[in-house]
Amino acid sequence: MSLYNYVDSAKLSDKYDQNIIGNNTMDVVFKMISDTRLKYYELKDRQKNIKTMSKDEIVALDKSLGEVSKQLAFEDSIRGFQIVAKLRASKIPNRVLSNLLIDNKLGYMTLAKLEERALYDATDSDVMQAKSSARQMSSIKDRAVSMLENVYFWVYDSNEYKITSDEKDSRLKTHTLRGGVYLVKLDMETLNKNGQFENLIFQEFSTSKLKAFKDFNFPVKVIFRKDFYTSTSNYSVDYGGSLLKSLGKEKSSEVKYIFKEDAEIQKELVSGTVTDANETFTANYEPFRVKSSVFATSPIRVKIGMKEDLEIDHLFKVSELQLDKAGNPFEKNVGWLRVQKVSDNRKKADGKMEPSVFYKVFSKGVDKGMKVQYFHETGLVVGASFNALPDNIFSGPMVNIDYITNLYPGVRVGLNFGGFTELKSPKITLPVLDDAFGSGSDLSFKGRNILGELTVQKIIQFNMLELTPYVGGYFSSTRMTELTIGGVKLDNPLYLPELIKFAYNEYGGLAGLKFGVNFGKYTQLNLGYKVGFTLVSELKNDDDKEGITIPGSLFNSPSNFSIGLRFAGF
Repeated sequence: MSLYNYVDSAKLSDKYDQNIIGNNTMDVVFKMISDTRLKYYELKDRQKNIKTMSKDEIVALDKSLGEVSKQLAFEDSIRGFQIVAKLRASKIPNRVLSNLLIDNKLGYMTLAKLEERALYDATDSDVMQAKSSARQMSSIKDRAVSMLENVYFWVYDSNEYKITSDEKDSRLKTHTLRGGVYLVKLDMETLNKNGQFENLIFQEFSTSKLKAFKDFNFPVKVIFRKDFYTSTSNYSVDYGGSLLKSLGKEKSSEVKYIFKEDAEIQKELVSGTVTDANETFTANYEPFRVKSSVFATSPIRVKIGMKEDLEIDHLFKVSELQLDKAGNPFEKNVGWLRVQKVSDNRKKADGKMEPSVFYKVFSKGVDKGMKVQYFHETGLVVGASFNALPDNIFSGPMVNIDYITNLYPGVRVGLNFGGFTELKSPKITLPVLDDAFGSGSDLSFKGRNILGELTVQKIIQFNMLELTPYVGGYFSSTRMTELTIGGVKLDNPLYLPELIKFAYNEYGGLAGLKFGVNFGKYTQLNLGYKVGFTLVSELKNDDDKEGITIPGSLFNSPSNFSIGLRFAGF
């Protein structure tokens, strides 16, 4: 994939050797985007506006999308064969293998590059075992040839590039790139089985052998394909300039933008597709997943790190090999671990590499030598809770969504929303009521509440037990359904249309603590308590631009006990 000649490489994980794109582009003679795919994209874009459609329109759209998807699946299977054929005809495998195997100065094959990579890939345990053997480090270099069994190609089939302008400001544009990415593997198994690869090896200068190698039609096979969609804007906001304007240092109140060069836009698009593909391939293809064994316990340590793209709070499954009653080996799940500390192992192993540290989130005893394997997740964890005390801003059921930040062990950002319960306020005395209804008049109301919370959490983990302190902010809006002023209840249906225009809004901070018991890598039962600190509240009519500001809260001090269930992660 090469866009406007701006992009010829992309940042890849240290798990991979080659990141060159520009030298590996290939022209195709078949149509880049079919009429079926255009129709598919059109229907998917329409699906984004499903809320504005009638029931019949939704049914018709789903039917059309289903029919087009079936046709597209067939076309993609044919396209896969076409891409593989073009990949081989363009001699892309030959170029990559030449880079790995042939020394251009010598003019023949060497294993120098692969041996260097084998030494880099080796773990400390590999090095210690090799040093105790007769051949020492040569035994690791022997792996160089077997590394050819792990040569893969990511083929990006980009078939739509779109630029859309902002409706309010035509200078602001969004660039989107769509298509499919194929994971293709060099089929060394077939080459070795037929003895063809041995015939291609030459370890002294030979023009004919070199030509035969570069002309050979190397076999490849598609592992799988995925759609990709990535987008980026052509600008960033100059927050420094905007802040000065907001403070009155400049007369203009417009937001200041910094516009990107085309090269930067294209690089962001390519980086987005590469990152997305890496995550998908790692999640769905076993050979791409990080696997190792427990090096030591107390604390749990494993000799992997930045070289394997390890990050704080990455999730790992731990298992051990056992025998069933018939004597057949099987893998028994022991539990789940997360990364607490990542070591920088981006160098050749020397037997003294600092291991990364892990902590238990739900696990039995972890012993040295047990297998650990990376488990891909998006970082979203979903649950639900119920705030038990009535007639409180924090009352009612809540949906809880947490995001694992990977910044520090146990640190998460939480978004909670809910409420949806009827609240009854205590009697309130306001000066504005005395002016309108006479001295001593009070006000009370009933209403249905909506509550939103944004929190930052720090999980303190004790294997299956969790203690989670958190702080954040909240917003509450209670839509009135009944109002009583000076002892007169305004609940006549004739008043209702005007009454529901009134809302009591409240903004504030909160702090809380949860205690949870884990029953799996995500499943948890928890109890909690939180208290709010009202910063500002108001009574507001929808027809008015500004509401009546009220000091403090009209309800009892916002606080509540909760019981919750965390049930899924993605």
